[in-house]
Amino acid sequence: MSVPPTLNAAWNDTGSELTPGSRSSGKMTCSRESLCASSRRSSSSSTVAASEAALPPLSCVSVNASPRPVSLRSAAERTGFARNATVTETTVREVNPLATDDAVQHFDARGWVVLDVLPRSTRALLASWADEVATLPESAGVLQHHEQTDTGPQLCRSEHFVEVHAGLRELLTSGPLLDTASALLGEPAVLYKEKINHKLPGGAGYSAHQDAPAYPLIASHVSAMVAIDDADAENGGLEVVSGCFDRVLPMDDRGCVDRSVEDALAWQPVTVPAGATLWFHSRTPHRSGPNRSGRARRALYPTYNAAREGDRRREYYAAKAAAFASATPGDRAQVSLIGDFEGRPA
Repeated sequence: MSVPPTLNAAWNDTGSELTPGSRSSGKMTCSRESLCASSRRSSSSSTVAASEAALPPLSCVSVNASPRPVSLRSAAERTGFARNATVTETTVREVNPLATDDAVQHFDARGWVVLDVLPRSTRALLASWADEVATLPESAGVLQHHEQTDTGPQLCRSEHFVEVHAGLRELLTSGPLLDTASALLGEPAVLYKEKINHKLPGGAGYSAHQDAPAYPLIASHVSAMVAIDDADAENGGLEVVSGCFDRVLPMDDRGCVDRSVEDALAWQPVTVPAGATLWFHSRTPHRSGPNRSGRARRALYPTYNAAREGDRRREYYAAKAAAFASATPGDRAQVSLIGDFEGRPA
């Protein structure tokens, strides 16, 4: 089977074998056909500018397409191994594009993986799409969140925009991202929510947290960080903990990982080049520091849930709106159902 060069997986590793005892089940199958099929579709529809498509009314749109079947794996196969079974990871190696099962194995063992699945034509549009989303009015249904910085207020997050941006709607609800989410979940996936974290120079970081407590309506979900700009330690890139996603960890009153637990975890920075995608389990602990550089660190974050749990996106945003409406203002800008964002209210 010939695989186009758009499906290149790269991750940090010290060898081709997983740590003995870090898995509780047999070899994973199910990903290769799905990922290769999505890579063959260079997804020309995902490169259509937003202005080229008519926008349907917000009240009647279901943005999720019917998912294609993917072989099933049990929850035990996805999460059943010892907590904190971490592996020292120091170097980056290219993985044979044909060996896409390696990506699923890496994800199943460590709770995250960096992949390059987007066509070059789509990667080239990410920055302009982010600029377009940043200018969309809230009257269109887009949620625009701001933070106060030392130089004044600035945009920190945009979300709920696929109804009014045709290019991002196609990108997030069909093609390689949806197929990869399905492969990593081990079953068909649908879009649950979407956001762009802009993290402009001077932007705040995010406290250590797991996503699962912020997504109360679903049980099986996976998120991706599609790097719009190069993401590294200098501009507030993500740090993750490997092999620690079998349960929700003790939390503080903000819904973040308790500090005593955070300090005991083995945190690893993950550099993600623009156009690549860091996938992580909903219980993989992650955090990021502030952007202390002069470069933006914009990233597109789609979250997908198992289709068997239903298309819950509209319900999620309704619940979020209700929670925000009843919330008491605090010392942090509110952008999530948990208090992980460290930015000041604008």
